[in-house]
This record gives sequence, C-alpha cells and structure tokens, in this order.
Amino acid sequence: MSRKRGGGEIIDVESAATKQEKVFRSIKPDLVVVVGGKEFQEYSQHLCYSCEYFDNALRSGMKESWTKRFEFSDKDPKEWELVRSMLVPMGVKPRAEDVSIVLPWFDKLCCYEGVKECDKTLEAHLRAVFQGKFNGSASYRNGVPRPTGNIRPLTESLDLSLRFPGMGRSKQCCFELMSCILTTNRHLLKDMTDRATIASLMTTNEEFRKTCWAVMNGNLPAPIAAQHPSADESLLENGLWAGLILSAMVEAPNGYRY
Repeated sequence: MSRKRGGGEIIDVESAATKQEKVFRSIKPDLVVVVGGKEFQEYSQHLCYSCEYFDNALRSGMKESWTKRFEFSDKDPKEWELVRSMLVPMGVKPRAEDVSIVLPWFDKLCCYEGVKECDKTLEAHLRAVFQGKFNGSASYRNGVPRPTGNIRPLTESLDLSLRFPGMGRSKQCCFELMSCILTTNRHLLKDMTDRATIASLMTTNEEFRKTCWAVMNGNLPAPIAAQHPSADESLLENGLWAGLILSAMVEAPNGYRY
C-alpha cells in the first residue's frame, strides 16, 4: 500500500512492517493482535517498546500475558494496518488525514510518541491550511494569522485536540485561530454546523470556554451586553445561550459595538 505525501514523495506503508521484520528476523512473531476478526502476527518487543498498553498487559498477569493474544473486535483491520505502520522506532509519520484515525488508537494504547507526532502534524496542517487563505499583512492581528474561508478543518481539529490529552500544540493553535475568528473574522462563522460545534465545545470544556469568553466579553452585541452587564464565562455553560450569542455576534448589524 503506497501513499503520496505533499511534494510528491511516495511512502510505502508496508515498508514499515518489512523494516520491522528485518529488525526481528532472528526471532519469530510471538503475539497475535486480532482486529475486527483479522489476525496480525506481531512482535511483543516492538509493541511493548511503542505502547505502554501492551507492556503493562504482558507484565500484569492478565489473560493476555499468557495467551499472547489481544482482541479489538469492534475496530477496523485497515486502521490497525495504518497504526502498526507508524509505531516507533521505524514507523512513518502520520499525515493530517490520518490523525483522526490513529489518534484514538494511540490514546488507548498509551503510545505517547504517536500522540506527539499527531499533535505536531495537526498543528502544522492547521497553519498550512490557514496560511494559504491569508491575504498579505492585513490578514494578521498582533502577529496571529487571520484566516479567511472555510473553517471546518479548525472546528474538527479543535474537537480532536480537546478530546485527547497530549495535544497541547495543536490545541493552542486552535485557540489562537478561534480567538482571531471571534474578534475580527466572525463572518467565517456563518455555517450553522460550525457554530453548533463551537457552542457544544464551549459547554463541555472549561479551558476553551474561558478562552472564548476572554475575546467575546466586551464585544457582545449591545442587547445581550445590556441584559447581562455582569456576566462571566458561566453564561456559555448553557449550549443554547452559547449558540445564540455566537449567532448574534455573527449576524449583528454594523451599528453594534465590536
């Protein structure tokens, strides 16, 4: 299975397994990973080196420690093929489109190096995507880029970075870009799905809620500000209020104070 990266470089996913076999050619696979009914012959040394999940299970006296068999019946075998190709020490790096697939696996398997690579990939992807939508120096505010265009990659990345620990770099990038949108690019929130996603994340994540409120407070449409003169970020704990406030900020006429 081959994959093409940006710039034309061809990456063979199967080459990672081939490299693994060369490293461990003096020993036979001693572990079976069953994903969605499909069996994969694996090396315990390799999996334990990459993932604390396997290391802890094999040391703990659990059933897997003597059966040498791990089952993930509700997972897709194709996902495991992708995950195993990325395990250290000789794995390939995740592409941006891989992150949403492999990150849940890396989190479950306590593969911290994999999470780290996903974090770096996602941050680089966001900056590249929005950098391509900038229009010169006028598209910057206090050194932070001002994106123009569809923000679905941002809302999807924000959801991922908030759901999984270890995604600090991409999360901070999302916060910076979202703050920029809420202050100077609210027209990018015209899409109701994006607004609903952001409102939902506000209600469930305190850190994101506080970040949003820091840039929204004082910039609310006049009627809302007048009704809640002493409001704080707790106003955003209610998903309906959060959605209404975002809608009001986007749709507010020019006469409103921004």
